[in-house]
Amino acid sequence: MMILTIILLIIRTTTSFACMEFSNYSIEKNLNFLGSRIDIAIKNTDIKDFIIELQGPLKSYKATKKRVNLGVWLDSERFEMHNVPSMYFVGYSSNEPIAKHLYNKTVYDIVQQTARTNFSDTFLQFFQQHNEKAKLFSLLKLDEHNPNIIVPKNAPLGSYNIILYDVTDGKIIRTCQKKFIIQRNDFLEKLYILSREYNILYTIFVVIAAIFTSIVTNKLMRRKR
Repeated sequence: MMILTIILLIIRTTTSFACMEFSNYSIEKNLNFLGSRIDIAIKNTDIKDFIIELQGPLKSYKATKKRVNLGVWLDSERFEMHNVPSMYFVGYSSNEPIAKHLYNKTVYDIVQQTARTNFSDTFLQFFQQHNEKAKLFSLLKLDEHNPNIIVPKNAPLGSYNIILYDVTDGKIIRTCQKKFIIQRNDFLEKLYILSREYNILYTIFVVIAAIFTSIVTNKLMRRKR
């Protein structure tokens, strides 16, 4: 365990290099979005063993532990976690131990934010089950010839960072990283912002749109008669 930790620390000082290309650098989410796939082409032919890490946009979590007192549910403890990847993926071609340690270390660092609370173990179990069920956190074996990343339909909007680790003789010797983005189309993005930040205006817009649609539909029905 100590050796793997030292190897991961050495990653920070390895040389960055151009090593991969994506099949898609920008994914647009619309109302019919069912997910997408990003194929990764590794440019350096000398890379035989590799690990690919994906880090999604950072977010914050708020959680509350409840207890029952005389038949009534009460809040007993609250906490917040910050800078948590909204999606996290580690894939490996053959070296599972290093990939698994990298994955577990990230989850451990996240849950460590709850270390001073009385329910870190409970939250760790919930966090892993929730995110793995939603396919937002995963550790997977990759096709070493055609590696790819599956982007689920519930993937959050924002910038995603992909890091490739070149593994030689069981050691990470160099890394490279690139980004892709998931975004809404302009119209849906404006509606999303309107609904989140201007609730009253969004409600008015929906009502007007419904009235307009109703009027147009009635006129069309009359013409057909």
